[in-house]
Amino acid sequence: MDKKISNYSVGDDDLSIVASDEEGSSADGQISQVGTGEKRIKNAPVDLVRKETQLVMYLRYTILLLLLTEAILFSMLTFRTVKAADANEAATDECPVDIEDSFVQGLEVNLFQGHSNRLSAAFSLSASISSFILTTLKDDPIAWPLVTVPHFEPRTTGILQTTGVMQVVLSPLVDPVLQSDFEVYAVEQLREDCFDCNVPEQIFNVDGNPSAGDELTSPIWQIAPFTPLPIRLLNQLSDPVVGKGLRDMQTIGAAVWTEFALVNDLPVTTMLYPVYQDFNEVDLVGSLAMQLEWQTILQSAVPFNTAEDYTISLESCSGQSASFDVVDGNVQFDGNFGTVSDQVKKKAGWITLPGAYMYGEFTEPMTDVDACALTIWVASATLLDQIATGDTPEDGEAERSNRHITLTVIVVIMFFVTLAVFLSYDFVVEKRQSVVVNIATKSSAIVENLFPAQVRDRMLQNLQEQEKAPASTDPATGGDKVAPADTMSKNAIPAPNSGAGPVSVKQFLSNDIGLNNDLSTQPIADLFPNTTVLFADIAGFTAWSSQREPPQVFTLLETLYRSFDVIAGKLKVFKVETIGDCYMAVTGLPNPDEAHAVHMSRFAYQCMMGMKELIWELEAILGPGTSDLALRAGLHSGPVTAGVLRGEKSRFQLFGDTVNTASRMESTGERGRIQVSQETADLLIAAGKSHWLKAREDMVVAKGKGEMKTYWLDPTKKRRHTKSHKDIRVQQEISLGNGADPMSPGEVPFDEKYARLIDWNVDVLLHHLARVISCRSRSPSRGSLVNHSSEVALLPAAINDVAEVVALPPFDPDASRFRRARPDVSMLQQTRADLHEYVKRIALMYRDVPFHNFEHASHVTLCANKLLNRLINSDEYDTEEELHDSTFGISSDPLTHFAIVFAALIHDADHTGLPNAQLVKDIHPVARKFENRSVAEQNSVHLGWELLMDPRFERLRKCIYQTNVERKRFRQLVINSVMATDIADRQVNENRQTKWDKAFRRSPGEGASALQIQEDMNRKATAVIEHIIQVSDVAHTMQHWHIYRRWNERLFHEMHEAFQSGKVNADPSTNWYIGELGFFDYYLIPLAMKLKECGVFGASGYEYISYVLKNKKEWERKGRQVVQEMVLLYKDVDEDDQSGSSMDSEYDSDDLEYDSPGGLSSTESEGDDTDYRDIDSMDPVQTEK
Repeated sequence: MDKKISNYSVGDDDLSIVASDEEGSSADGQISQVGTGEKRIKNAPVDLVRKETQLVMYLRYTILLLLLTEAILFSMLTFRTVKAADANEAATDECPVDIEDSFVQGLEVNLFQGHSNRLSAAFSLSASISSFILTTLKDDPIAWPLVTVPHFEPRTTGILQTTGVMQVVLSPLVDPVLQSDFEVYAVEQLREDCFDCNVPEQIFNVDGNPSAGDELTSPIWQIAPFTPLPIRLLNQLSDPVVGKGLRDMQTIGAAVWTEFALVNDLPVTTMLYPVYQDFNEVDLVGSLAMQLEWQTILQSAVPFNTAEDYTISLESCSGQSASFDVVDGNVQFDGNFGTVSDQVKKKAGWITLPGAYMYGEFTEPMTDVDACALTIWVASATLLDQIATGDTPEDGEAERSNRHITLTVIVVIMFFVTLAVFLSYDFVVEKRQSVVVNIATKSSAIVENLFPAQVRDRMLQNLQEQEKAPASTDPATGGDKVAPADTMSKNAIPAPNSGAGPVSVKQFLSNDIGLNNDLSTQPIADLFPNTTVLFADIAGFTAWSSQREPPQVFTLLETLYRSFDVIAGKLKVFKVETIGDCYMAVTGLPNPDEAHAVHMSRFAYQCMMGMKELIWELEAILGPGTSDLALRAGLHSGPVTAGVLRGEKSRFQLFGDTVNTASRMESTGERGRIQVSQETADLLIAAGKSHWLKAREDMVVAKGKGEMKTYWLDPTKKRRHTKSHKDIRVQQEISLGNGADPMSPGEVPFDEKYARLIDWNVDVLLHHLARVISCRSRSPSRGSLVNHSSEVALLPAAINDVAEVVALPPFDPDASRFRRARPDVSMLQQTRADLHEYVKRIALMYRDVPFHNFEHASHVTLCANKLLNRLINSDEYDTEEELHDSTFGISSDPLTHFAIVFAALIHDADHTGLPNAQLVKDIHPVARKFENRSVAEQNSVHLGWELLMDPRFERLRKCIYQTNVERKRFRQLVINSVMATDIADRQVNENRQTKWDKAFRRSPGEGASALQIQEDMNRKATAVIEHIIQVSDVAHTMQHWHIYRRWNERLFHEMHEAFQSGKVNADPSTNWYIGELGFFDYYLIPLAMKLKECGVFGASGYEYISYVLKNKKEWERKGRQVVQEMVLLYKDVDEDDQSGSSMDSEYDSDDLEYDSPGGLSSTESEGDDTDYRDIDSMDPVQTEK
């Protein structure tokens, strides 16, 4: 943007556009130096902050490093010290012999000795059986298992007598193929052994059923000592306990333990030992099952008799345990199986008897097999009592072994807590510092806009020096000393050439002279003999702003002044201040500039050209009339006194006759032109720029100056317009939504101004329609859906459909939360296109008449939207529900808002420029169609509604309403609003007044039902809605005098045209003055008073009343003269000239004696008995009468 603005540069020979690098080149070569100095000064606070931040960062890292180093050192020292202390303490402790440990050790030795003997015997028996099998298989390869091991019982004698084994069982593994042969062989052998016994016929399972013969079996075959026949041929693989052991043994090829079982009320376990076909231990062919009774085994293993009693618990691999009490050396089973508690396991001694043991060596079982091992827990009675009471002694040695680690961890945690606290404190300080720096940066930017950068920095430096200096106090009073008058006069600034050493602004930039608000110190001021001062005012701004909302006013000013500031930054121009819509700047200070007049002329010209571009772009956003604004500038050269005027709000100010004269140059100038004084013209001529000047034909009479010879700065004949301000984009958002989309050339058959009006109306409608869609998505409407494809385009007589009461929806708390949120219209591009097409076709319906045209409809839309926004965005209420009730539900219904601006847009469509009475008199077809009642208004409603019902706008209708309830409400609101603009029909006016009286001058009573209260609220809402469109239709009478004059002249033009063309018989000029006074008294003032009476518009009601009263008084004073001027303007002028004539440019708001609705000037108040300031005292009822 800066690049584009800088392209509006003026060459040395004329005001042509030059390729600009203005910062690097200028008339005296000083711009680049000033730019560099300004940049250095602006960056000084940033550099200071960066330097201080670096110091803080270095200190922070140093502290963190120290904390970490201390944490490491202290942790190591604590670890080593405590560990050494624990070692010394452990060395001095006594280690008595633990009798319980001796008992466990003795028991372990005895048990392992017996277990070793047992396994050795089992190995010997297994080896002898394998040898037998091997010998047998040599003679008959298929003999096993159809054989009987000879002398089996004698072979087991050693095991039975020496190892505590109760019984030994040999069980072959029988393949299903050999099962039947084995059963035949077994039955024969068993019958030979016992001829009279009941021999089982085949192998059977634990459940008594015969084996199916389709899987491997392990029947009991040979037993020692001998046992009766019933258990013979029992398939041990069918037993859950023994079968699991056999499968584990088969898998790992080693001995395994089974679970406990009770035999003769004593706990018994079985150890299964594998039998192989040969000594290679590859082919498993059977197993030896050795049954052990543990009470006898433990009794033989107890090492000695002690006074202490013990409990021995045998735990299997599944957790099942059998407990034995050892009392006086005798072992006794306690009679129950159970589990060993965790407390016993933690404190008691233990012994493990593994099952996987071969050839006298222990081996690890395979990881995928749960090989059962026996664990024997030994606990003394004393220990069990301590566990039962919870009074177990702590393991002092274990505690000492962990103490140095615990203390070290505590030290580390303390250091980390300290580090966390430091980091938290540092974070809070850093955050606070960031906020302070941010505020200081913004404050510096604000101060820089008020003062030159050098002055700003010196002021801050001086304040710092004052803080360091000790305060001087008066001992008598205890307060600060105040310099006497003579001392202050001595400190005053002498004349520049008095030789007393004045304090200058230039010296202030380099010397130690500062600023404070103590008036006893030297002020910062200087006299600059060679300067050029500019005053630039926006002509028509006051009238324009009276139609706008505050955000729109500031959008215009900020956009324009921002572009001016950018231009000033490129040239050697210092912006002094803005006063309202007046922009003040100066060249030649704080640094002298010989070409100050040339530079200021260039600046004024670039601002003028830039504004012309910007206002055309802004009109699409800020509404109609924006492009009518223009800049009026005045320049004067001479000496000024410049300095800082100290006080509560210190500002850099200019004083002197040069400033006053520059202001007169602006005020006596013309819109769109730059007026310069003789002094400035002389400087331009001396600089070779005489061709820039054009002498003004008449002499200017300036207040306090008399007649003055002035010149116009007229560069239009010399400039080459190759660049534009189109790249200066407006970034601010206003309440109407985002800017309009650019239109392609020739897209609509309108001139550029009407095209912008169409875009602006589309934006207004889309803004409200987006709210309708948003609220509907959050709170779906109820009722039957509308069939949009079959809607009827015809509309009955609108005047017959005017509703007495329009029912608005009740308060919806969910939707109200999003009421003020700016709707996102970026997703509604298709809806925008439909709206654009609709508004374009409505604009085509408006006829080319002076008053009732599309521009006037846009003005009504602007005013209606302004009143709606004042009502919707009111901040006078704490909750949305209070606002809803206070505005009678209007603020909460976006569909109502859309309907009002929609009605404002269409309310004068196809207006012929003739009043309804004349159409009725002429028996116009439209009058016949609508039975001579509200002819123009009904016609507009029909045209607008029929166009909306067109099939091409079906998608638009779906966005506006979806249910029949919404469609009915929208239709009623449009009809009521448009019909409310008929102010000539007596019956319509009487009905409207009756409706207002019912709504606001009658109460439903204390005993009213909820339904009556809701109906009363809807009645008030209906009256207010109609009132909004009525006020908007005549809003020009309640705005600035300039706006009123413009539209009043256009209405006169329209009526005068009809009179001259013979369409009406009465000459409007004969009764125009008196008619306007009556219009004020009997319609406008009562209408404005109702704004206050209904109580929903806040300050807007007072604003409208104030303006209408001012305009009435101004019309009383100037109305007759205005009528004469209008008559002369349109006398003997043909129709083409009439349509192009306008008095708008002749009237400027700044020519009037007042600029705002707040109070009247002294000249206006003379002879007026009415106190217009006390609006509250006026009675609306009496006013209407």
